[in-house]
Parts: sequence; structure tokens; C-alpha cells
Amino acid sequence: MADDAGVAQILLVRAVEESDHDALPTRALGDAAVEAGELDDPLAWLGRRAAVLVTRMPAAYAALPAVLDRGARWGLRGAIALAAVLGVAVNYLGPSDRIHVVWNPILLLVAWNVVLYVALTIRWSWPRLARRRAIAAPASEPASR
Repeated sequence: MADDAGVAQILLVRAVEESDHDALPTRALGDAAVEAGELDDPLAWLGRRAAVLVTRMPAAYAALPAVLDRGARWGLRGAIALAAVLGVAVNYLGPSDRIHVVWNPILLLVAWNVVLYVALTIRWSWPRLARRRAIAAPASEPASR
């Protein structure tokens, strides 16, 4: 029971048992423990019990591993594509015919700081601008007669 699907089932059942106590009735938990058989190997027993409980839990929970697996595959593909693009882009930074060991990390650090300062400035100034607009809006409207 060392395959990924079995471990995912065990973790899913544990998460459902801990977070949503009503999703798996007590009777289903007892029946799954009996159907799992003898407790010769605890990990194998947990795997058998989880396989039984996955078939008895609500469809939203049972579909979760497939959704997460699909998302993980796309996330992995995205990370590989991003690494390839950054790898090609890094070759064009700095003097030609050389890859600077110090220049690229410093450039990345400076870019990160610039992005962070811009984000913090926007976050700090946005409520103040909204407050000024709210105060100035009634004064700029013409008085109705």
C-alpha cells in the first residue's frame, strides 16, 4: 500500500474524518473497519479501510483527489515552463558571453524590492485617496433647488 493513490485515499479519509464529522456516519466507519479485515499490517489495514470509506463518502469529497491531481499536473507543467523561460531570459542579462553569478541574483532582489515597494505604496495610499474622494464628492456636487 505504498502507491500514491492509496496514500491519497488515506489522507482524504483522515481529513474528512477530522473536519466534517457528519460526512461519514458512525455505522459506515464501523463497517469499513470490519471490511478492512485483520490488523496484521497497520498501513495496509488503513489503506483497505480508506478504500472502503472513499466509496461511501459524499461525491464532492470522493472527487477531490482527481481534481487535485489534475491541478498538480498543471502546476508542475507551469513551473517547468516558467523555469525554462527564466533560464532563457537569464542568459540575456549581464555582459554577453558570460553568466554572472552575482549579477542575476542581485537584479532579482532589486526587482523584488521594487515590486514590493510599489505594492506597499498602493496599499497605503489607496484608502487615503478613497477617503479624499468621498469627502470631496459632496462639496463638488451642485446644490439642488
